[in-house]
Amino acid sequence: MGRASIAVALTIAFLKASLVLGYFMHLKFEGGWIWVYFLSSVFLLGILILGLYIDNPMRFDPEKPQIQAVN
Repeated sequence: MGRASIAVALTIAFLKASLVLGYFMHLKFEGGWIWVYFLSSVFLLGILILGLYIDNPMRFDPEKPQIQAVN
């Protein structure tokens, strides 16, 4: 399927996660405050993952030569 296989795999994973959250974790049958708690935790997780992606280019790579300051 080429490039479409990634989209299909992500769609299947999203549907499976939705079913697990809705039925096995009983979020479908709960009130509105449970959704507020759940979505706020997902939002904070997104901020943490974004922080990792921002920090990654700043890491030291031992295989890359470092520029030495000339005095």
